[in-house]
This record gives sequence, structure tokens and C-alpha cells, in this order.
Amino acid sequence: MSRGWVNCSLGGFTLEARWDIQPGQVMVLFGPSGAGKTTTLRAIAGLVRPLGGHIEIGDRVVYDSARNTWTPPHRRRVGYLTQQFHLFPHLTVANNIAYGLSHLSKSAARDRVHQLTRSLGLEGLEDRRTWQISGGEQQRVALARALATGPELLLLDEPFSSLDAELRRSLRRELRAVLAESAMPVLLVTHDREEALAMGDSVQVIDHGKIISEGEPLDVLGQPGRGRVARLVGVENLLHLTLESRNPRDGTMMCVGEGVRLEVPLDHPPSPADSAADGLPRVLTEATSR
Repeated sequence: MSRGWVNCSLGGFTLEARWDIQPGQVMVLFGPSGAGKTTTLRAIAGLVRPLGGHIEIGDRVVYDSARNTWTPPHRRRVGYLTQQFHLFPHLTVANNIAYGLSHLSKSAARDRVHQLTRSLGLEGLEDRRTWQISGGEQQRVALARALATGPELLLLDEPFSSLDAELRRSLRRELRAVLAESAMPVLLVTHDREEALAMGDSVQVIDHGKIISEGEPLDVLGQPGRGRVARLVGVENLLHLTLESRNPRDGTMMCVGEGVRLEVPLDHPPSPADSAADGLPRVLTEATSR
């Protein structure tokens, strides 16, 4: 489990983030470049010191501004897979994976490396240097190293961005299978809608350092109800319409605009104030289509 909130300021950029991830769940941070996704991960990992906040990882409070609690990054039990992987070119695949296992005996470390290479399809590559393997294999090695120490939280920053579409799909399946065995909470950063839908149990859409939408991935990204979210997802047609009538029984509402009349899904039940008002409320809504 991991939950908390942070406020950060970097130059002229401000970030307000919060999260609550249960064991075995994947929470997706979705948004454009520069939205604050990576800064959120770095703050949780202890690589950025927030202005204020509270961070829990497992059953430990690793940061609390009110109590002046600060746990350094190497004691937070966090696995962090960055976009660049940051593998050691002078080490073999096996030694990269085992880098954080110095506290184990040689036989225990060897068993752990063997378990991860088998789970992630790296068998036979253990003695190669990282520059002797493909990009997809390097991604697997970086993921194996992040998982090797048995972290209490896994942070993934655009882990598949440099890979082709077919390899991304294959690695997502492999990662899902590994995570299903570990019951580890995961925070995944992406700006790829397909990746968010395939990997996430929940999603937050973040833009300019603020959370603008959150919920189940299919609800938030499948049929976005806000114009900004729709644009980030890639919806091409945005129609500005006026609400004409609601039909709660059918779960629809009628919206009209210049030369347009559309029946769309009901956004929310009418409030008591709406029901008591004379006539129908006139509000601006946005209907989206692909």
C-alpha cells in the first residue's frame, strides 16, 4: 500500500499530487509531457524534497512535513524504473539485476536473479553486457533490477516509450503477470492511452501540476467527459452544446447547438435545485466523438 500527498515547486512550476494505491493495484498517471508526472515519482522516491506533504509506503511514514519526518531514498524500499533504464554498461545482465542484493548470500542472490530472468524471459543472457542486448531486453533487465530487492512500491516512468508497438504489448503482458504474483502497489506514468487502459486499475489525469480527472481507466479515458481530458486522449471532434432535456430513465440527455441536436449519455442526475427550478437548466456541455 502507498498513499499520500505532496506539494512541490520547481522554478515556476508547482505540483499538487495525491495518491492511494492498494496492494496489487496499478495506478496510472496520465498526461502530457511537463504535466508533473515524473516529479510526482521523484518526490515519492525521495529524489525531490516537497514543500509539504505526507508519504506512506507499506506501513511506514517516509515523509511528513508537519512532523519533520524524512527517510532518505535508499531506505524507502522503492523500485524505480526510469525512462533511460540507467543500466551499468560494464556489468553483465546478471550483475545488473543483482546490484542491490549485497545484503543476501551469494547463493540467495543467485537464486533471486535466476527467478527474475526466468519470469522476464532473460534466460541465456545472464553473462552478456547490457550493450550486447536489444532495447526490449534492456527494459526487462531494468525491470528485473527494480523488482530484485522486493520493494514495497514500484514506480514506472514511461517504461515502454522507446519500444515498438508489438514489443510494448508483449512486455505489458509479461509485467502484468509478474505483478500479479507480487501483490505490489505500482504507480505507472504514461501518456499512451492504450497503455493506461491495458495496465491501470485506476487512473489520474494530470495537467499543469493539477489532477483534472480520476477514476477507472475506461470511464476516464474511454468516454472523457471534460474537454481538456478529451484533447489529451486524442478526441478529434468537440461540440459545444446546450442541455435541452434529461431522460434519467433511459440514461440520456438531449443537447442542442447550431444545426446540431444530439442524444448523449446522462452526465449526472439532476440536483434538487434543478428539479425545483422552472424550466430546464441551461448549461454549456461538451459532447465528444472519435
